[in-house]
Parts: sequence; structure tokens; C-alpha cells
Amino acid sequence: MADVAQETTASGRLGEAIGGLRISAVRARVSERTLLYVGGALGILGLAVVLIGWYGVSHTIVLQEQNAYIVSGGLLGLGLVFLGGFSYFAYWVTRLVQEQQRQTTVLLEAITSLRPSANGGAPAAAVVGVGVGVGGLVATAKGSMAHRPDCAAVAGKKGLRKVTEATGLEPCRLCNPY
Repeated sequence: MADVAQETTASGRLGEAIGGLRISAVRARVSERTLLYVGGALGILGLAVVLIGWYGVSHTIVLQEQNAYIVSGGLLGLGLVFLGGFSYFAYWVTRLVQEQQRQTTVLLEAITSLRPSANGGAPAAAVVGVGVGVGGLVATAKGSMAHRPDCAAVAGKKGLRKVTEATGLEPCRLCNPY
């Protein structure tokens, strides 16, 4: 029993000590534009090194000299081209993530605006456009159908009247108010 109590207090003290630490996360903040420019520069530099290696190989007939050009020009240039491609790919993925975050924000704002209002039950944005009041059912002046205030058939129309289920009007097939 004493061991369990000591272990609990020791883990509690350890948790408090860890919580008190202030560890600043070191982030290498690289803008997406930097990735684009580095990718393009490394790709062009890699192609230039490959061309220099090819030029050196093509202008000598001694195999030992050609090997040095192949290794330094060909392999180094190929590595630089790959690094440039990876940098450009990182730029592209960063842009995709930013666009996805922007679309998610817009979608959340749209969903939030469609939440039911506290007074009625219909979305707040839809009720404001009707002009009859909040909640309840509505019908046109001479209509035979009952609608919710946010129904597309009556949204924005003037001269709507409030009705109840007891009036015996048919339910709208779009909004199904009953």
C-alpha cells in the first residue's frame, strides 16, 4: 500500500514538474514561396551541372577522365534535379493544404449560419428574409398549402399570412411543415 501511495505522489510531482517546463518549439518557418524558388533554382542548377558533365565527357577520349565527369556532373546534377523536384512538390502540397483550410473555414461559416435560431427553429438567415416573424407556418394570401418560413416556395414573397396546422391546409411537398 505504501508503495502505491509513493508511486502516485511521485508521478504527480513528475506531472507538475513537466507542466511547469516551458519548452519553446523550434520551427523552421519556411514560406511556400521559398520552396517554389528553391525548387526552381535547384532544378535549373542540376540541369546545368548535368550539361557541364556531358560536355566534359564528350570532349575527352580517356575513360579515366570521363568517369570523373560522369560522377561529378551526372550524379550531382541528378541529385540537384531531384531535390528541386521535392522542393516544388512541398510547395504544391502546402498550397493544397492552405486551400483546404480556406474551404473548411468557409464551410463552417455556412453551417453556423444555418443553425436553428433560439426563437423559432428555422435557420436564422432564412427567417429574416421572410418578413412574417419567427417560427410557425405561413401561406400565401390565397394559397392552399402551408409552408415553413424558410421554404424555397415562399422565401422572399410579400403578403404571407401566419397559419396553424388546424387550418386544414395541405402540407408543402418541398418543406414538409407538419
